[in-house]
Amino acid sequence: MFRNFKLRERIFLGFSGIVYSVGNQIFDTFKQVDRAQQVLVEIDKMVLRTSMMARQLQSLKSLI
Repeated sequence: MFRNFKLRERIFLGFSGIVYSVGNQIFDTFKQVDRAQQVLVEIDKMVLRTSMMARQLQSLKSLI
């Protein structure tokens, strides 16, 4: 099949395959970055809640 193509067409097909492959890798990387970002947001929320609990405990200690 490829023998019927001209050199220009073979180069174009090869380049298209590389672009497609790299595009898929980039898409997968963006999905991983998005998941990591979501985890970081949840960790930040947990840290905030923990610090708020610590403040509440300190204020309760001062009342005792």
